[in-house]
Amino acid sequence: MILEDRIKINASANKVFNWLIEHMKDTESYQKWHPEHKVMEWVKGNPMEQGSIAYCEEYLQENLQKLKFKF
Repeated sequence: MILEDRIKINASANKVFNWLIEHMKDTESYQKWHPEHKVMEWVKGNPMEQGSIAYCEEYLQENLQKLKFKF
């Protein structure tokens, strides 16, 4: 499954990327931004680095989804 979402943010790409890195380091930080996610952890590599793998559990339409993302 491929999901896509878009939003326009009035900030530089560098500022947004650095903000995301800070909020994707662990579940507690991530939930402040994205409370639907119940788990956020890095299973390989460092946050947001090419080749890193993240694991998330998120509720989508009241169903718990278990997802892995490769960056």
